[in-house]
Formats: sequence, structure tokens, C-alpha cells
Amino acid sequence: MAHWRPMHKPPALKCAGQYCTNAIMKMRNHPTEAASYPQDHAVHRNRILASAALAALVSLLLVSSTMAQGTDPAEAARREFVRAAQIAGTPLVENPADKPVDFNDAWDHALRIFQYRDWNIGNLELARAWLGIENEAQNCLLILQRISEIDRTKPPGIELLGKYLDASSSNATESQKMDATVTVLERLKMEADKTQLQQQFRNAEAKLYNSVGSLGDAGNSLSPNRISNAIAIDYWPSWRGVYAGDLFEAHNTSGGDVEYAAMVVTVHYASGNSLTHIHCIDRWPNGTWLAASYPYFGSDYAYARTFDDPQSVDAALYLPSGTATASYLLTQEEWGKILESYCSHLKFRGQFLGAYTDPQGQVQPPGFQFSFTGLSQLPAKSVEIRFWSSDGHSVGVDWTLSRALDPGTPHWFRSAYFQSGQPSFSSASPPAHITFLFRFAGTNYQLSLKLY
Repeated sequence: MAHWRPMHKPPALKCAGQYCTNAIMKMRNHPTEAASYPQDHAVHRNRILASAALAALVSLLLVSSTMAQGTDPAEAARREFVRAAQIAGTPLVENPADKPVDFNDAWDHALRIFQYRDWNIGNLELARAWLGIENEAQNCLLILQRISEIDRTKPPGIELLGKYLDASSSNATESQKMDATVTVLERLKMEADKTQLQQQFRNAEAKLYNSVGSLGDAGNSLSPNRISNAIAIDYWPSWRGVYAGDLFEAHNTSGGDVEYAAMVVTVHYASGNSLTHIHCIDRWPNGTWLAASYPYFGSDYAYARTFDDPQSVDAALYLPSGTATASYLLTQEEWGKILESYCSHLKFRGQFLGAYTDPQGQVQPPGFQFSFTGLSQLPAKSVEIRFWSSDGHSVGVDWTLSRALDPGTPHWFRSAYFQSGQPSFSSASPPAHITFLFRFAGTNYQLSLKLY
């Protein structure tokens, strides 16, 4: 894994980012004054459709213009694609945040796209993709505007508390009691409405992200002008939530600095699904790494950006001069190396458990108790615990694990085989040492430990 250093924000997005921040604050404080939002969705959609219908003509004009100016039309189309990624994608950075998608990220993303709703795109395929992106971004913002209106008008908690105290006093009138009841019911209804809107936004935001991913199809239609050996990629899965997200890494091996570029990353999963991520790059020095984190966990406002069991990754770097590609295959051997790296952070401790009689009079056989630290969970599919005698003989028992093991929690495993086998173990004749063998899905890698 690369060593990360801070990266400067792309200059092309600094002004846009500040403009988005000001617009967000205006909408949050005065949601009814969000004059930049179209009130008539049909009118806006018709305008975009008309723009898309003219895209073919604009494309022809662009070809004539660029030829007259000596600019390659294919290069002009790639520049439009890179600009689309700068607007709608997420930047590749040196040290990405490893966290779930949050409300502010989702809001900023939709608003940034909406600021470019009047963009006239010359490439027909890209114009079609952008139409879908604009529509989904607008839908997200309209839902968020309704949520903001609820937050602005719902009774605050202090008001509810005051009315509740007034209604609870011995001198409260029937009118005060009724007023408190109505206020509480109004608050409950608004919270229910907000919950529904949050779910609607989750769905709309997922559609927006998928629409942005469709830019990858538009990129495939561009004249490739292949650039060889320019990038290499690596991929670190979240391992079913052990980490907050999957980590994608890209290495600039082109021999020169990369400037003003877009990257399309498509992750293919064992389920047959795939997810496409669009990234932008301002400047990428030769020999350095850039990365992105794809959240494994969703939130109230956004779905996760990755699934379980990734199998392969394809990446395409789009420059005005051409396209560079790279692929990564997560084989069993590669997955085993990754798990070995992850498991190197684990620390175990444990103790032998002798047989005992529980309060119900049942005899509990001997076993072993252990706990661990170093990872947020341990998603092993099975564990074999083996007791060894001083003369080298052993008895082992294999357990299938139905769920991931939690850190800092005692896990105990008991079995009658430990005292009925040969050799036999008990409090009077404990094992000389105990070994563990954890097995994991999708790989032949096994974690072998001597814990006692």
C-alpha cells in the first residue's frame, strides 16, 4: 500500500466548490429562497431534451471549428469527457477518507452537478449521459429541499418540552393539554415524513451515482488512441466490513506527470454485479500513487459504494491525448496475500477452560476461551482448536462459524472430544499447548496460531 501525502484541491473546482458552499448555506437557512432550483420540472426537462436534440448539430459544428483551429475532434471530445468527470466525479487523492457516505457529501455532489445544467456538450453520446445525470441531480435536490423545509418548520425540542411541562402541571387547562398533544403529533408526523423522504433520497442518490457511472459507457465511445504502460492499479477490499470501505489505488507509471485527466474504475463482483466509479485528476506526478475509498456502509442519505467479494477491477485513464488502461484480478492467491496483511494486525490472548458443572447440574466439557484486538471483526468461516499433550499427541475439534467474531469479546469453545479422546484433557491434565487454525472464504490462506 502506498504512503500517502496531502494533495492540493484541483484549481478548476475551487471556485465551483466555494459557490456550492454558499448555495448550500442559503438553501439550508432559507429553503424557500432557493431560486436557482427550477420550480417546473417539466419545463426544465424539455429544455434539456431540446439541448440534447441539438447535440448532433453542435457536434458537427465542433468538428468544423476544431479542424479550422487545428484541434483534433477526438481530443476535443476527450476534453469534454474529462470536464464531465471533474464536475460529476470524485477526485483521486493521496489519502482518501475511509468513512461512510454522509449527507453533506451527497448534497454537495448533486448541487455541483446542477450548477452546470446549462452546459452545451458537443459529443452526442456524452450529451445523452449528461441528460440523465442532470435529471437525477435535480430530483435529489428537490427531495432535499423538502427535507430542509421540514427541518425549518417543525417545532423544536425545547418548544415541545415547554408545552409538555405546561400540560403536566396541576393547573393546566384543557386547551393547554390539547395544544401540547397537537404539537407532539405534528412533530411525530413531520419526523415520519422526513424518514420517508430520506429513503426517497437514498434511492434517488443511488440512481444519480449510477447515472454518473454511465459516463464510462460514453468514454468507451471516444477515440481511444491507446497509451501503453501508463498506469498500474491495486485493490484492497473492505473484507465484509472489517474496513469502512474498499480502497482503490492507482500508480502513475507513464514516465511523466499527468494533468487534467479522468479515470473510470469498474469493479466486478462474484455475484455478477458491477459498479462503475468516475474520478477526476488535476495533477498526478510520475511515480506517485492516488487512491479512492468506496464506502462499504451506507447511511440515512446514501447507499454503500461497494459489495462483498470483488473479483476484478478495470481502470481507464482518459487524457486529452488518449486513453490508458489497466486491470487487476483478485485471484485466490492474491486474496490470500491481502488477508495475510490484514491478519498481521491481530493480537490474541486466551486460557484453557476445565470441565465444570453449571447451575442446572449439566457438566460442561473442557475447552478454550480467547479474545482478540487489531481488527473491527474477524469474518472467518471456521476455526479448528487443537489440544496438544507434552509427548506430541493431539485432539482437534473444528467449528463452523455462522457470523464474524467481534474484538474485545471473550469467545469460548467447549467439546466433549477434548476429554473423551486420546489423549484426554482436563483440569488435572491440561494441554501442554493449544493451536488455532482459522479458515476464510474465497482463499486457501489459513491463519495458524499457537495461543497457549
